[in-house]
Amino acid sequence: MRKISLILALILIVVSLGCVPSGIAFAASETIYTGVLEDLQKDETFDVSEYPSKDKLTDKDKVMDVIQIAESNAGELFLYVYQPQAGKFTASEVRISQTIGDNLAPKDYKLTLLDRNGTLEKYKVEELPLVSDAERHYLIVQLARPWDKQFDNGNVAKTIVYGIEKLFTVKTTDKGLTYMEEHADSIEIVSKYVGNLRYYDSGIGMENYTSSHYVAFSTDISMDKLFEADVSYVQKDYSLVDDLAFSSGAYKDNGMYLRNTSVASVTLYSDQYSGNNSKWSIFSHTWTDIQSIDEFISNEKLETSVKNILKNKQWVLRFAKTDLQISNMGLAGKTYKFSDTSEVTILRLKYMSNGLIYNLGVIDNKQTGSSVNNPDNDQGQIIVDKLQALWDSITDFFKRLGDFFAKYWWVILIVVGVIALSLLAAFVKPIAKILWWILKIIFYIVTLPIWLIIWGVRAVKKGRDGNG
Repeated sequence: MRKISLILALILIVVSLGCVPSGIAFAASETIYTGVLEDLQKDETFDVSEYPSKDKLTDKDKVMDVIQIAESNAGELFLYVYQPQAGKFTASEVRISQTIGDNLAPKDYKLTLLDRNGTLEKYKVEELPLVSDAERHYLIVQLARPWDKQFDNGNVAKTIVYGIEKLFTVKTTDKGLTYMEEHADSIEIVSKYVGNLRYYDSGIGMENYTSSHYVAFSTDISMDKLFEADVSYVQKDYSLVDDLAFSSGAYKDNGMYLRNTSVASVTLYSDQYSGNNSKWSIFSHTWTDIQSIDEFISNEKLETSVKNILKNKQWVLRFAKTDLQISNMGLAGKTYKFSDTSEVTILRLKYMSNGLIYNLGVIDNKQTGSSVNNPDNDQGQIIVDKLQALWDSITDFFKRLGDFFAKYWWVILIVVGVIALSLLAAFVKPIAKILWWILKIIFYIVTLPIWLIIWGVRAVKKGRDGNG
């Protein structure tokens, strides 16, 4: 931990005033910001030589690092970034939490590059509302930049991320502002796969399905238990008409009509359950929103190729559930309504490791999986298994019925005999009389012990009264 001097704190106040409205030929809403070196060099202890340019980075070097922050009196937050490769990349997002401890809540915010001078850069954090507390926290988990095919290999991701892991604490005192910087632990996603599963709901007049969206991942830390997770993603709602007569001008996104786009963030719990929308028990399916990879693979009928991908993962988060509807329009073709998810990222994990519980921000990119039109579970195998389960339940019922007959055949024989005699007596009077006398005799035989007891009690009573 290192405390920045009061001089630097006062300089940061000046920096916060370093954005002034333009008084020349610009729009009234436009703002002029001071440069990155102009801000940092107001601290007499700042030495630009400590931030050299490097053609090649060592394992200890960060591609990007936040070396300072500053608050603006206009309610803005600035980040000062050191990039050893001198402008090779431009950061596009920052993951920040303004709360810490059990209340940790990291979120992603867009960045605007204001100035670059050699290896030093100044960014403004967009749409981050600053709090007015006397003590403010800015836990910076990571910086992110767009994926670039020129530099990045492997699977195409929305972003490439760099861990920062710093907590800046700003305090307002009688003497002004003080800034403190310290290390903040985080957990990093090292392997990740985004996919979806499809479950049959119903098919009378319209085919209805439930799509379960999930992300499988492993981290740089072994987690014994995973309790909570925050996940952010983009959801797009589509309509598709399988009809050549439909105007192609209505297609707006990958040949589909995009009805709505929204950004969602959800908190998942290990004891929280979800399921598909089927009202038929044979097709119903439930799951926990947080699953170990072994539990996930054993409970789902996955394609073999997907199983191979998931082998090196540790956990699965079932972060969203959407509907898929297919309507047959006859000669007009079919209409489809469904929702897809993209730019999936894990923000926070609460877990146990070696007996200790941690609640940390996550270093993770934004990644998109395959469409819901290509689910990861084997649809044919699911139907076969469901029908097999139905047949097994039917045969099991008759087996249990047969076992009952074999064990209690005499009870069944008596019941059937009584029912048969009752029906026969209802139609043949002589048989009814015979049945009556038989039942009467049976009654007296069964109740004979009771009559004997009554007779004995009466005899004793008469003896006591002198009547015997």
